[in-house]
Amino acid sequence: MKPWAAVLSAILLCAVLYLPYLGSLELRGEEPRRILPARTMIETGDWIVPRIGGAIYQKKPPLINWSIAAAFLATGTRSDWAARLPSVFWLATFAATAAWVLRRRLGEWGALSTGLFFVTTIAMMDKGRTAEIEAMYAAQTGIAYLLWAVWWSEGKPWRAFTIPWLFLGLGMLTKGPAHLALFYLTIIPALVFSRRLKELWSLPHLTGLLLFAAVFLPWTLLNLKLTGDPGKTTGVWAGEAAERIRFADINWKSWLIRPLQVAIDLLPWTPLIVLAWWQTRSLPVRSGRDDCQERWDNLIRGARWGVLVGLIILLLLPHGTARYCQPLFPAIFLLLGDHWTRLGEASRTEINRQWANANLTIGWIAAVLLIAAAVAVPVLLKTGWAPGTVAAITALAIALLPLICRRHGLTLPPMLHTCLVLSVFAGGGLLHAGPYMDQRGDLRQNGRTMQALFPDPDRPLIFYKTGYFRSLHYLRRPYQEISSGSKFKPGSAYLVMPEKELSSKPIQSLWQTHKVTELARPTWEERKLAILRID
Repeated sequence: MKPWAAVLSAILLCAVLYLPYLGSLELRGEEPRRILPARTMIETGDWIVPRIGGAIYQKKPPLINWSIAAAFLATGTRSDWAARLPSVFWLATFAATAAWVLRRRLGEWGALSTGLFFVTTIAMMDKGRTAEIEAMYAAQTGIAYLLWAVWWSEGKPWRAFTIPWLFLGLGMLTKGPAHLALFYLTIIPALVFSRRLKELWSLPHLTGLLLFAAVFLPWTLLNLKLTGDPGKTTGVWAGEAAERIRFADINWKSWLIRPLQVAIDLLPWTPLIVLAWWQTRSLPVRSGRDDCQERWDNLIRGARWGVLVGLIILLLLPHGTARYCQPLFPAIFLLLGDHWTRLGEASRTEINRQWANANLTIGWIAAVLLIAAAVAVPVLLKTGWAPGTVAAITALAIALLPLICRRHGLTLPPMLHTCLVLSVFAGGGLLHAGPYMDQRGDLRQNGRTMQALFPDPDRPLIFYKTGYFRSLHYLRRPYQEISSGSKFKPGSAYLVMPEKELSSKPIQSLWQTHKVTELARPTWEERKLAILRID
């Protein structure tokens, strides 16, 4: 496979895996906390201080907010689909980077496989379909590690110790400094085994650290200047880090099952990872090693130790979660890709045969389930027949694809078939789950209800002291959020506030100076609200 073909294949497979039905489910988890500050940035023009409900919200740095806002502006829509595009972009970037830079060490198929191993895990298939931080954070850390691994093994210190640190800086702007510790945990053992630890004090590495700081320090300093309170910026991150190592109130059940959760996150590749881990020591060292190959072999040894120590530390954190291990996934799959290239032809053929059989089984199960859903869902939920039928036919075609290829003398790589099976299963499942989830969820319904209550698009809409209000994402019109009476400027507007604020002094004065009409007192997200029209 040509290098450009491998890169294009990685990007296209990510598009097939993630873009269909990307916006079919309404927001879940922490997605509104990433999207609402992005909308506020667009409305107010303040891109430095993230806000929710008019109040400063800085539990996470703003790159996720900037990315979502950029996706909104680029697509011209503020849909769920657009909000989740940054996660897909970073996963595709990681897969393309792996396919391009690793080909010199692992070959085209080994490089492509390493990237696709990562983007087809259960964890990434879940987080990559959300407007969340984890997929971006893990991909940024992984890109930095792959670039460093290849360039360092080739003896190019200026590339190895500078450009990857730009991606580490982006990771700092995404979630904070935790990934930095995991990154160094994987590269220091390689330097130790190669007796090159002094490179950490070299000019290229110091330059890389300066580039790392240059990425996130401008925003940090501007933010500190505007907020005037370090406790609302770096203090928040320090407090969260301290919380993770506190032994009080530890959830022992969650702590004990965390290794199982990591194993599930790595599916469907967990069996191959276990196999590769135990067989790596018994695999033959490549003959005719030059300096580059020796560095690479030491890098692989270092990655094994770095991943092992990193997983142990993260799994033992009193208040950690399985997702904290995800920045280590790229190193895990680099080990798996390297292991694959060292296997003999007979071993690869046998593993491919077994994997192809597993694909056939899973593909037929997916086809049967989606065919059943195509019949049952329209009847039970009163939805249309066409989308489910298309998904079922596609699943059946994917299940039959290996037989069709074999009949025409073609070879379908099991990895590629796995990606296609996962794509149709995930996309078809979301297609059927979407209407059901919409009926159970309240955010989209609240948004539609709110939209009907504010028929005049030219009248300003103000949310006063409503705080974190998730349904605002589904309100398709401009609005303003304020969190204190001092920021309230009476005038012609729609006003939404907690019911208890009706008796507050700023609102009481409105009744004396303006014509105020009460429109409704709905209960949304378990909060009693009052909606007024001010003339």
